[in-house]
Amino acid sequence: MSSTSKKHASFVSEPMRRKPVTELPGIGKTAASHLQTRGYEESRDILGQYLVVKGDEQRFRDFVMSNAGANSKSTGDCYRAMKEWTDNFL
Repeated sequence: MSSTSKKHASFVSEPMRRKPVTELPGIGKTAASHLQTRGYEESRDILGQYLVVKGDEQRFRDFVMSNAGANSKSTGDCYRAMKEWTDNFL
């Protein structure tokens, strides 16, 4: 089992509320800026896209890559956090 970052552990351990996209694992300042210019201000906006693709890993990662300009590692980090969060809270 791979280790998780503090950012991941924090994100998946509490309700989403109105967290900014910068709190998503795999999303740094540059990726967040790209998302924000496309109207994705909060983590719950990204959760909506995760639910639209029904948790499909490749489709979600493609969404993050195309809208945030994130690389493969970052999209994987974001997907794993979103999956774990939904497993915990939905």
